Amino acid sequence: MATTMPSDSSVSVQPSQGESKIGSEVKSWFQPRTEEQYFSPFEIMNPSHIRPDMPLEIGLIDDLHLNLGFQSEGRLQVLQQEHVFIKGVNKPGLNPGFQTPFANLSLLASIPDKLDVYFDLYIASRPHPNQMYAHEGYMLFKGLPAPFDNSPAGRIFDYINVKAGGFDIDFGDGNYNRSNAGFVQRNPLIGNPLVDPNVEEIGGEVYSIKGPIYWLVGAGGGTTT
Repeated sequence: MATTMPSDSSVSVQPSQGESKIGSEVKSWFQPRTEEQYFSPFEIMNPSHIRPDMPLEIGLIDDLHLNLGFQSEGRLQVLQQEHVFIKGVNKPGLNPGFQTPFANLSLLASIPDKLDVYFDLYIASRPHPNQMYAHEGYMLFKGLPAPFDNSPAGRIFDYINVKAGGFDIDFGDGNYNRSNAGFVQRNPLIGNPLVDPNVEEIGGEVYSIKGPIYWLVGAGGGTTT
C-alpha cells in the first residue's frame, strides 16, 4: 500500500500496482461452473490446457510471473450388501465412510507468450495415498527470446508451440475430460475407467496453434526417468 501525506494533514491510501487480487479470486470460486470447466470445446483442446488454471499469483519480477495452484477432492462412499457368505459365514452390512482424499500442488513460472515452466506434485493419490511424489515437469516454449524473436526461427512460433520434459502424453481427448488425482473439475463423476489410457513420459511435442488444420507431433521415451 502507498500512503501520501498532503499539507492539510489528511491521509489518503491508494492501492499499489502489485496489490493482491485474492478477494476477487475467492469470489470466483463460488460462481456457477461454466461449460468449459466440464467439457472440452475445440478451442481449449490445447496441450497447455491439460493442467488446471492457477489464478493465484504469488510472485512477479519484471515480466516473470509465478503462480501456485492447489486442488483437492473428498468422497463419501455408501455401499450396501445383503446375503453375502464367505466360507458359509453370513457377513454383516457395510458402514458408510469417507474415502482417502486426494490433492495436487502445482507451480507455474511463466513469461507471457514466451515460456512456461510447469511442475506439479501429487500430495495424495490413488496409487500412493500416503506419499507425496512428482507428476509432471516440463517447459513449454511459445517463442524465442530477443534478438531471436524476429528471426525466421522466431517467427515460426507464431504458428507452433514446443513442449519438452516429463508430461502426460497428449492423444485423443481423454486428458481433457479425466480426473487427475485432486484435479476433478472437468470430470463431474470424479473417477476414470478401470483401464485408464493415461501415462506420463519423458519426451517432446510440437503442435500447431493456428488453423485451419491443427496437428501435433510428439515422441516419448517410454519411461518416467
